[in-house]
Amino acid sequence: MKKSFKKEKSELLAEVEFNKEEISLASSKAAISASQNITVPGFRKGKAPIEKAMAYISSQKFNDEVIHQLLKTIDKEVSQDKEFKDYIDNNRLANFRPDVHLEKFSDTEALFHVHYLLNPEVTTLAKYTGIKIPAEKEKVDDKKINDYIKDLAEKNAELIYKDGAISKGDTCNIDFLGLIKGKEFDGGSAKAYDLTIGSKQFIPGFEEKLIGHKSGDKVDIVLTLPENYPESLANKEATFKVTINDVKEKSVPKIDDEFASSLSGKFVAKNLSELKDKVKAELLSEADNKYFSAIITGIFDKLRKESTFEISDRIVNSNVDQRIENVTKQGEAYGLSIDEFLKLQNLTLDKAKKNIKEQIITEIQNSLIFDAIAKKEKIDLPNNADVSKLLGTDVNDYIKNSTAYYKKQGYSDQEASAHIQSYLNSLVSNIMQSRINNKILELNGYKKAEAKPKTGETKAKTAPKDTKSTPKKASK
Repeated sequence: MKKSFKKEKSELLAEVEFNKEEISLASSKAAISASQNITVPGFRKGKAPIEKAMAYISSQKFNDEVIHQLLKTIDKEVSQDKEFKDYIDNNRLANFRPDVHLEKFSDTEALFHVHYLLNPEVTTLAKYTGIKIPAEKEKVDDKKINDYIKDLAEKNAELIYKDGAISKGDTCNIDFLGLIKGKEFDGGSAKAYDLTIGSKQFIPGFEEKLIGHKSGDKVDIVLTLPENYPESLANKEATFKVTINDVKEKSVPKIDDEFASSLSGKFVAKNLSELKDKVKAELLSEADNKYFSAIITGIFDKLRKESTFEISDRIVNSNVDQRIENVTKQGEAYGLSIDEFLKLQNLTLDKAKKNIKEQIITEIQNSLIFDAIAKKEKIDLPNNADVSKLLGTDVNDYIKNSTAYYKKQGYSDQEASAHIQSYLNSLVSNIMQSRINNKILELNGYKKAEAKPKTGETKAKTAPKDTKSTPKKASK
């Protein structure tokens, strides 16, 4: 068997040629294999002599079996080739079934072209130093600090039962039944749904028509469903029969020392003055992150345009198909076809595929640039100590405790291990990305302060009274 390899863009082309003797050997193996599946009169299946069984095997079926035997030889021989093994050892072969083309086939010669898909690569990495991106850091002034604290107060507001009429900002608990021509339609009804007036969760006009009503009222709301709804519902007149179960209004805490001392997490404070200092530090950190993120984005936009890549369309299209499949499943969860689900987002299937394809290509190119820079700059992969530091506990202790937790939840050992490993891999990826980003910023003359780990969410120490969890939206 003669074989040779040639790299062609995103593929490794193997040319494999068999001579007369090798084809004869494959034919002998094919005859044995084919005869085992033939029943010859007077013999049990597969027990007839080969020369008798061959009379019952068509020439096409026999040739197919010969070709199958030759392909088995290719798999075995090519995998042992030093040049081919180099591609495997350097992780250059993509995990895709190779395309095989039979160029010639006879009793005396056979020629195969085998196309192995290669992982994407950056063939020319553009200069990644000395890049200046026009970006300005946001200013943090007293107004922004005070507005942020007002938002904290809003988030920690209690919901108090209200006897009066509904007004904007109130939360009402409702039952509603959606009808078209007197018949209930899918997704148009729900029980005990908490709706905040002004949140724009429902179709235009729905929330506004509840204003002025009060607890115990029954209201019929007649609206035309939006045109981006599924075809069976779009532009149809619908009647929603609504029962208002109760009404609550926000009781926003007064912004003072008492409020400041009621917070926990990263904004825990003794008084309002200390809270303002912590909010200022948070806003400055956010401004820094936005600023450096804009710079990194600008640098990578430039590097993608100026670098060259080899990325197989098969890999890109495979990723597109996978994401479209995920979107299809999302739609099915709501009882919608993919076209109906995309219509809600003002998208067609072709437009969605185009957007996803552009996104995937950008992701692959960014990843290749990251890896290339990490290799050139000799940036080390995170070790267990790095991950432990981010976790706040030893990795082995985390694995042990998490395994016990997942087992209690009914997960198998394999499922628990997969969840834990996936999370640890994400931490390693985040650490590595942060290191590369910081190196890129440094190489381009930008200095980023070391980020402090977040300590938790901002919540009032005492949970708001008389609040309910919000169910999934049943209608829009």
